[in-house]
Amino acid sequence: MCTTTSADSACTNFGTDNASANSQNTAAGANQNATTTNTTSGTANGFFAQTNLGGNATATNSGSNVGGFFAVTTAGGNATATNSGTADGFSAETNGGGNATATNSGSNTDFGGFAAFTNMGGNATATNSGFNDNNILVVAVGGGNATVINSGTSGTLGVTGQLIAIAAGGGQRHRDQFRH
Repeated sequence: MCTTTSADSACTNFGTDNASANSQNTAAGANQNATTTNTTSGTANGFFAQTNLGGNATATNSGSNVGGFFAVTTAGGNATATNSGTADGFSAETNGGGNATATNSGSNTDFGGFAAFTNMGGNATATNSGFNDNNILVVAVGGGNATVINSGTSGTLGVTGQLIAIAAGGGQRHRDQFRH
């Protein structure tokens, strides 16, 4: 189900969604925000939140998602991707400034892991306190800091997932691993 105003475009999945228009949320208005949510009762096959002319993009999974999901902004704005359910890879990306934040407190079972990217400024941050099947990647290009924090489990089959932080064009990189 989607609702759209001049300020926001919001889509929420409560049931089963196989990449329908409800899961492909693009806010095309100037500084219009995009929010896409897969709820605890939702089962999705991939979804996204995207802004084209500024505004913030937020993609949240608390249900089951087997097709990956992402939040992306162009022309500025912040991107946030959050998983507290079961996911198959996810990312947050900004183009043209803004911060990108990817957070996993659930179970991310994609062999590619999850990521946060910024292009042309902004901080990139990825935090894992849940289970992540592989790598965690953060990249900040054109200024901004790249930070990855892992207090959960990253990697399987006896192979530790890598924590990768890249800051190009200024900014600092931080990698923090907390063992229990």
